[in-house]
Amino acid sequence: MIKKIVRISSKWQVVLPKEIRQKAQIEQGNYLAIELQDEKIVLKQEKIGPAL
Repeated sequence: MIKKIVRISSKWQVVLPKEIRQKAQIEQGNYLAIELQDEKIVLKQEKIGPAL
């Protein structure tokens, strides 16, 4: 497990640390789902296909 501390910006944004992006193979333009599980915020990659 990798744990990093990030700060929330004035626009309510966070930056995913490079080490986590690389290990999770997250690239610009990818989609992430965000879930609230009890007191945890969980991000998961989402595969979004082309609109039909």
